[in-house]
Amino acid sequence: MALATSSRKLLPGLAGSDFSLRGILDSFISFGIFIKFLYVQMLLGYFLSFTNFVDVLYITPGTLLPNFKIWALFTYSLIEAHFYSLLINFVVLFIVGKVISPLWGSLEVLLFYLITTVISGLWVTMFHLIAYMFVGNIDFIFAVKISGGGFYSSVSTHKVYSLLLQLSGIMISWIYLRFYQLHANTRGDFSDGFTFASFFPEIAQPFVAFVSNGIYALLTRLGICKKIVKRYDVGASSGITLTVSPAERADYDRRRQLALKALSERLNKQDGTEACPSQTWPTLDNEESEINTSTDLQTVTVESSNHSKASQS
Repeated sequence: MALATSSRKLLPGLAGSDFSLRGILDSFISFGIFIKFLYVQMLLGYFLSFTNFVDVLYITPGTLLPNFKIWALFTYSLIEAHFYSLLINFVVLFIVGKVISPLWGSLEVLLFYLITTVISGLWVTMFHLIAYMFVGNIDFIFAVKISGGGFYSSVSTHKVYSLLLQLSGIMISWIYLRFYQLHANTRGDFSDGFTFASFFPEIAQPFVAFVSNGIYALLTRLGICKKIVKRYDVGASSGITLTVSPAERADYDRRRQLALKALSERLNKQDGTEACPSQTWPTLDNEESEINTSTDLQTVTVESSNHSKASQS
């Protein structure tokens, strides 16, 4: 229960989610086919990690390109040799299926997974090849078995470089989301809340911003990244108005549609469970019949009184 409460605070998209066993099963059933595929493949990859067949699925830097083991770029991220890593992947997949997939769609989630996984695998391979060139230790390219979750990291068997490889996976994901993800009318997300420095504590943000802005300026001159352009309406009567980027506007529209859909479903569910039986609510026909009955009784009473008066006279 405490874990569910903390998850809702960290991720507002999980607010209102049912974290009971039945709720988790219902959420899994509602996930797209790609998220279900990843669950099954990661579970299968965990059991395959105890067999010799798993060597074909790992990335080995010394054999990836010479032996043309290109399929390893797509399979290494599905192999987990540790149970705690498998649980972390399952939690990440649950968040992706619950929060990200409804906003992006299954196709965009698949594209994001493939891009980050393949590029991370290539980067890790090149990193070990460069390390072998400087160190001269052949174990860097033949004794290394690279595996791990493609969504959040690329894990090497060398503990010294594990943190660097995890950061590289995060960096590749951020670069794709920041500059290349396709939205309605533009690419990337250039909002101020998604800068690279915003991921660090406030005390470190000025230094990180100085370094990252310098790297960004170099990449824009090389044509790798495009320059951020913001439009201001100076002639507005209320002062300077900042135009919302198409990416932010598309996200707002998708979130509003999902919120309206969830609200409509909740209201329909409440109407179905809280509606009283039809016998307890009078209808127009019942009201009219009651009025006619009371009128007839009054008429009979008046006629009987007149008849008694006539007989007495």
